[in-house]
Amino acid sequence: MEQKEYKIVRISEVFWNPWDDYPGPKESKIDVYDFSMDCWREVEHVNLPLIY
Repeated sequence: MEQKEYKIVRISEVFWNPWDDYPGPKESKIDVYDFSMDCWREVEHVNLPLIY
């Protein structure tokens, strides 16, 4: 039987510096949601091309 695995990929650019609550350096963050496991996980060490 064929099992289908669905995932959602979320790409974010974070401009917040939590230490002083002021916009800080831009950082890309990639998260993947796995429906079969019902959880998000962060993908690390990925270099993304600039989109603009």
